[in-house]
Amino acid sequence: MPRLSRPFLLLALALGPVTGTYAQAPPQATSAVQNGRFDEAIRLLTPVIAANPRNADALVLRGRAYEGKGDWNSAANDYRRALTIQPGNTAARQGNERLRARQAGAATGATGTTNAPSSSDADVYGQALRRNPNDLNARLRYADALYRSRRWSEAAEQYELYLQRTPANPAVVQRYLIALAGVSGGAARGEAVTQRYLQRFRTSADLWMRLGYFRLWQGKNASAQEAFAQALRLQPGNRDAQRGLAQAQNPQSGGPSAYPIDVLTRELRQNPNQDDKRWQLIDLLIQNRRYFEAKQNLDAFASRFRSTPRWQRAYATAQAGLPQGRPGRGGAGFPIDVLYASLRSNPNQPEKRFDLVDELVRYRRYGEAWDQLQILADGPGVNDRWLRAFLSVDRGLTQAGLTPLNAIDRLFFRLRANPADAQTRAQLADALIAVGRVEEAAQLLTDGRYAATNT
Repeated sequence: MPRLSRPFLLLALALGPVTGTYAQAPPQATSAVQNGRFDEAIRLLTPVIAANPRNADALVLRGRAYEGKGDWNSAANDYRRALTIQPGNTAARQGNERLRARQAGAATGATGTTNAPSSSDADVYGQALRRNPNDLNARLRYADALYRSRRWSEAAEQYELYLQRTPANPAVVQRYLIALAGVSGGAARGEAVTQRYLQRFRTSADLWMRLGYFRLWQGKNASAQEAFAQALRLQPGNRDAQRGLAQAQNPQSGGPSAYPIDVLTRELRQNPNQDDKRWQLIDLLIQNRRYFEAKQNLDAFASRFRSTPRWQRAYATAQAGLPQGRPGRGGAGFPIDVLYASLRSNPNQPEKRFDLVDELVRYRRYGEAWDQLQILADGPGVNDRWLRAFLSVDRGLTQAGLTPLNAIDRLFFRLRANPADAQTRAQLADALIAVGRVEEAAQLLTDGRYAATNT
């Protein structure tokens, strides 16, 4: 095996070993990637993929080659295509996570191109922490060791425990968010955490930029644009925010959303005659309680499938999910569409955005309603109307098991919405005490705004 130059060796350490058999990829291509001959691997794999676009092994291997060259967009595209074909493909998922972590850490230089310490280093710090679990410095050292070892999920957990008991340090918060970006399915949690720290660091362009990416990775392009724009207002030269804003404004260019509903919608827009994919999209829309969109797609199937049990079951579910007084067939007059269009042309209309939240709640589109509440919180702020809307949205998200807020933030907003709710006040105090935030719990229990309540 040829000896690797130092740059290729460092890159191999960052990417990890080329594991798996890649049975459907040429063995010469696997060898080329292993030895850092990325251009050769791409030349070998491209005709294989052209002949069989559903060859997930070849797509993943070519993604590795593009990643090795530093062509992040091409690598991400190949990993996403492989995941569309094989959603459980571990190598594709790990590649996608590496690129997401790199993107989130770009502003700090945490791109994964340096030699990482072995996991044994983190284990040593972990043993020290177990001997003295109340030593916050030991916990931070352990979190940092996990971070350097790219054990993202464990690092995120330790940073969360550390930050719950100390004043927020911007550098630690930044590492916490980069770790969350590397966790599979961590975008929603990352979004909620970033928003929490933006309450303290409102002028941090870095936090606004990261919030934009967490939203972008969930397919929330409109609210991602808001976050990237705010980052650029604070720091006009922030290149990561510039790139993110371009992706959010044009999802088809450079970095399309990997959110399954967006992927299927995009593919069906390009080729509407894919019945299997349209059924998948309908099922996902119903699972996410996006009944109106599900009904629109079922209408497209009506002429051919109306008499089938599958269509009838799905249509009945979508119809039952729509509230009474719903419009018939969708169109430009549908209130949600009208409000979205108005806000796209002029985002600075808080009353209309609140009206949109109310309509989204009415149609049980709670995830979208929560996106709009976040934009309102960033703009006009949290007022009485916001808190009333929050209660409705929180109830819907919680019933669906989708709430993005951590328990303390959720209880805090619920108590602000109803200061006389003694039960919520007690639950919030207990939650604060459980994570060592005893001072805040004491302040809560003696706060004059809640003094008239019984606890």
